[in-house]
Amino acid sequence: MMMLVLAGCSNEPEPEPIPWPDPSYILPRTINMPAEAGTEDIFFYSPEDETTVQIALVATKYWQVERADQWEYYETLGEVLQTETVYRSAGYDSCPNDIDFSYTFEWATVSAYKEPGTTDGTLRISWEENQTSQYRNLYVYIKGSHEKVVMLTQDGSPEKADS
Repeated sequence: MMMLVLAGCSNEPEPEPIPWPDPSYILPRTINMPAEAGTEDIFFYSPEDETTVQIALVATKYWQVERADQWEYYETLGEVLQTETVYRSAGYDSCPNDIDFSYTFEWATVSAYKEPGTTDGTLRISWEENQTSQYRNLYVYIKGSHEKVVMLTQDGSPEKADS
């Protein structure tokens, strides 16, 4: 009888439970855009209890996002746009939850919206035509209950490459 009990036991450990993914903003790291002007809405996951998704900064270099203590300085150099500057000058105490309230920096205009009581967020990006042969980048820092940096990259104009 004892042999039957021992034979039924396994020395293998229980498998580890599969962890749920971190419920952060589920957005691509890079959004590629053609050289031609355009607009695109990117739909993403945002926690249900969040009331607004704030674009905190638009920057020319990725590392500037991590230097919040220097944002004001970079803004005076024209290298970043602190969105708080824009919405406060428009009379808001905090970032408005309005897809039509946008921030324009260099060649791109961005806005964000959170559908109340849902997990639905929208990032709207509009961009100007790139009239050079060089690609260009901007970095959009989204900060709310989670954080995400999205790189916007735009192709250079193929017509300008031939010149």
